[in-house]
Amino acid sequence: MCTIEGRLMAGGFPAGGSEVQKLLRNFTDIFRRLRELETPTGTQTGSLVAQVQAALVNINATVTAAITALSYTRAEIDSKVASPGPIAPTTVTASDTITAGGVLTADAGMSSLDVRNRLLSSSYVSVYADSSGRLGYVPSSLNVKTVTGAYTANLEDWLEIEPQFFYYNDDETQTPRVGFIAEWVNTHFPEFVVHDEVEGRVGTFPAGIHYEFMIAGMQSAFQQYVSESRAHIQALETRVTNLGG
Repeated sequence: MCTIEGRLMAGGFPAGGSEVQKLLRNFTDIFRRLRELETPTGTQTGSLVAQVQAALVNINATVTAAITALSYTRAEIDSKVASPGPIAPTTVTASDTITAGGVLTADAGMSSLDVRNRLLSSSYVSVYADSSGRLGYVPSSLNVKTVTGAYTANLEDWLEIEPQFFYYNDDETQTPRVGFIAEWVNTHFPEFVVHDEVEGRVGTFPAGIHYEFMIAGMQSAFQQYVSESRAHIQALETRVTNLGG
């Protein structure tokens, strides 16, 4: 309690006339009203509580609206997990193994930075891509094959296929390579050629070569050559024997 108020309440100021009494009463009234303001009544407290509750309701509504606007529903989260789409900044880095229960699709291609440093000394297979871009390998076990007959190749047809030096059109270094031309192989051995669609053209055309199939064809040609050579040698030996007899 301030000094002036204390002295007024304790009667510490003597009466000094009607004006002084009036002034003192005014001071007393002012101090009383100040105390009432410092100690809210039940009505004032109830009003304050109502205001706080209204403010809390408003804050809750604002926060709920913000969360709803900035959050995904469970269905949207499941959809994003199944098909996330572009992810800013479009590069995602994982420090551990990534496992996909379904097919992993990479529209721009796939690369392995460690593939040239990883030596596979056992249980490795050749990997191929089908027309849809799906990777896999082609087994050769009799368990997955039904043999329908021996393959024979015309030796003269093989002699028509000449290996060529070439470089790929998009190779800026024009590095010389050796191989066969799909269109030329297709003339004699279409079974060794990969036919695919070519942009701007109708139908399928020779686009690649199954070199692993050509090995089997070459083996057939080699066997034919050896068989014919042996028969020719046997005929010559017979003639020599007859001439000497």
